[in-house]
Amino acid sequence: MLRREILGALQALTGTFEPWREVGIVMRRYLGPWVGMSATERWESMGAVELELLHDAVAERAAIITAQDDGGRPREVVICGGRDYDPTQRDGRWVTYWLAWLAARVVVHGGARGVDRWAGTLGARLGLEVVVVPADWDSYGKAAGMKRNLAMAERLPVAVLALPGGHGTAGMCRVAAELHVPVILRSDPSTRIEAA
Repeated sequence: MLRREILGALQALTGTFEPWREVGIVMRRYLGPWVGMSATERWESMGAVELELLHDAVAERAAIITAQDDGGRPREVVICGGRDYDPTQRDGRWVTYWLAWLAARVVVHGGARGVDRWAGTLGARLGLEVVVVPADWDSYGKAAGMKRNLAMAERLPVAVLALPGGHGTAGMCRVAAELHVPVILRSDPSTRIEAA
């Protein structure tokens, strides 16, 4: 019974009448990675508690998406942070949690080393579309970073997830807030978003 309800909620989430194709992606997103078995084997071997957790999470996301129609636009989330920051496993869990909670379908990042490229790798691993908005240093010089941040904010993502960073990260958060895009800061004590 729960398996049928999960597939029904997945249909609402994905808009497809073949939602079982999404099961592997959704199980990784809500239950975490697993090793040594295929998505089908994982689906068939889930116990009652895991099924209930997956059912509740997916049904809740489906209800929120239905209530907050985005006019057919994919739900994008911008991930930003420092070029010299090396994200931890805890950062990965934090970002994965928020991507799931926001029902993200697209990860957007600026293409720089550090957090940006890490975010692209994580998004792809979770089965999300990844969009890179690189800075045009040749055309805009020192202003390229802020122009790129504005371009990402003007996509009107559902949120910006900000990991530790410096002036560039603070600028991304500021321009997003000016456009009324919610900004979610990493709450770990190591987060150091400097005011510009």
